[in-house]
Amino acid sequence: MSERLLFLSEADDDLQEVSEWDTNSLLRRIYCYYLLSDGLILHPAYVWQSKITNQLVFGSLSQLFVPPIARTVLGDSDTVTEYILDRIDRLEPHRLNLTTKEYHQYKRWGTELRAEALKLDRIFSASKAVSLRESRDKKFRRLLANDVSPNIDQNSLYTAISRYVKIEGLHIEINNLVQKLKEFVGSYFLVSTETFTDYVAGGIGLQGLALSPSFTKRILNLYYHANIDDEICASGLQVLGNQIIDPFDPDVFWAAFSKLFGKKAAKVLSTGSEPELIKALLKIRNNETWLRFQSIYFNILEQIEQSLWRNADLIRQRIKKEPSYSDAFLLRRIWHRHKISLIGAIFGIVSIPVSIPLGSLILLPFGIISVSVSLYQLLKDIQRFVYNYYNNDLTAIKHLISGEVEKILALQ
Repeated sequence: MSERLLFLSEADDDLQEVSEWDTNSLLRRIYCYYLLSDGLILHPAYVWQSKITNQLVFGSLSQLFVPPIARTVLGDSDTVTEYILDRIDRLEPHRLNLTTKEYHQYKRWGTELRAEALKLDRIFSASKAVSLRESRDKKFRRLLANDVSPNIDQNSLYTAISRYVKIEGLHIEINNLVQKLKEFVGSYFLVSTETFTDYVAGGIGLQGLALSPSFTKRILNLYYHANIDDEICASGLQVLGNQIIDPFDPDVFWAAFSKLFGKKAAKVLSTGSEPELIKALLKIRNNETWLRFQSIYFNILEQIEQSLWRNADLIRQRIKKEPSYSDAFLLRRIWHRHKISLIGAIFGIVSIPVSIPLGSLILLPFGIISVSVSLYQLLKDIQRFVYNYYNNDLTAIKHLISGEVEKILALQ
């Protein structure tokens, strides 16, 4: 089985801002990805674009952002230092004829940026950077060009631009706007989320659209897609294909974890950044039983996805007001609406109540009971779940999963 590598888009300050995440919200997502993925891919630019990311990488989460779990993606550069210095050079105001926010984000660090870049090079010196099959810049330009071209995607930039021009009553020919945008994407020296947004606002005069959160989210979505391929995914992206369930959805993971091992265990392991917590995460992640749990977790989500598709006709019959929407769109909407209750029901069914109490797994900062004792209990619970799962009739479990899905769908 190929690795499950995950591009850490949450490290981007733009996504942090538009999503209104605080540090705890970010940690909750990172810990989920750390426990589920085979590797976290860190875009080096985000380390200096986001002050929160910088603090986590060099501070409280420094033990997690190391090989072999943490990886880097450097494009054509050989080192982090080479990559970031080249990036700054390409953003020089005299080159772009404008001063970008990204340029100021790098410059504010002064000489500290180079020192930290060298530190990352030492950390990742023995590991090989992740290589994308297609150049990130080339793919981003291609995705942008496709998204501004005429299409029927209700979330596309073309749809957003057409809708904005109509609502604002602008006397602008859409085809001319599309042509200008495609020319910019194809020929401008540096096409980034910021330079493209700046061109939409100033170059073609759609400032109101460029400043809207929905526009920002779409641009970011396309850029994150430029950072992934068949072997790399990113959680939370607008799915371009027919996949219904995001296997790295933090809400789904922590809901399942809470159902199986207790709300307190889920709360302890999903918040805070104390050294004891980081040690606990490291120990769980490297435990053989946890690797078997990962396999079960992904398998159950796959069974739910298959069951949703088997019931696509039922959904189509019940939602008669939306005949133009695809099955994938309708199933995805049902999943997002009911995913927490469905996950709770299904993981409650496939688990057998554990006999080892989790009551002593208290919040780590208070330190009333040692982490080693609490962690031992949790690992025993995980081991018990894995044992019970494999010793039950898996065919019966699949039927139970299908039954719970059908119960939810019957409510539509």
